[in-house]
Amino acid sequence: MGSSFGIISQTGNNIQTKGLILYNDPAYHKCFITESLNSFNLAVYPKWQNASGSLTPTGSLINGVQWTSSYGGVWDFDGTDDHIQFGIPNNSSSAIFNKQDFTIEFWFNTPLDQTYNVLWSYPDGAYPDYYVQHLRTQGAGVFFGFNEGLDTNESLNNSTNLLQANKWMHVAAGSDRQNSKVFIYTHNTGSISTYFTETTAADIEYVNATASVGNHQFGDFKGFIGPVRFYNRALSQEELDQNHQAEIGRFKL
Repeated sequence: MGSSFGIISQTGNNIQTKGLILYNDPAYHKCFITESLNSFNLAVYPKWQNASGSLTPTGSLINGVQWTSSYGGVWDFDGTDDHIQFGIPNNSSSAIFNKQDFTIEFWFNTPLDQTYNVLWSYPDGAYPDYYVQHLRTQGAGVFFGFNEGLDTNESLNNSTNLLQANKWMHVAAGSDRQNSKVFIYTHNTGSISTYFTETTAADIEYVNATASVGNHQFGDFKGFIGPVRFYNRALSQEELDQNHQAEIGRFKL
């Protein structure tokens, strides 16, 4: 089981916290990015002052991302150019998201009326047309793109457990270098989860850049986004299922 990070009484269950280095949740007005995993409790991180302005620490709302009280608090994206941009914490490596093993995790709700709904984008700082990590909806499927070296984009597309329009979806993707694979996790309303994997032999190449939620040159996100988490390790299907069970009550599933 995962350990509590200070809001156990609000969620009712534990989520996985081992390796958690980014947590952004509009329900609790909490946002942190950290490389220090030895001892943290989300309760000690300050709430942001104004939900329509800058987040603290190291996060900014760009071009009018809106906070709404639905589902205890979620971000509302209009599908044009608004997004959340994550900077680099003080006394930290600028390559904080440069991980060979990682998991990107989202709860979101979208009408699926756009070709792409970009959830996470970490562009190549030297080559903006390339992405280092990229997660989006593609039709009713989930697309995970990654830079696999020499500025060559590779991708994994899961269309076996299709997304549902205007429903809360729980999706994650990442890299498991120890087992030479990348993965996409999808958990739809009323369904069991799927954990789709593909073998990849090359090391994923990373450069310094700023990560963002909600947009990239391939498109923008339209709809609502709840918790966003980034881990510096690959979570298993069982661990992601545990996170799902910890939060389904919030989204009335």
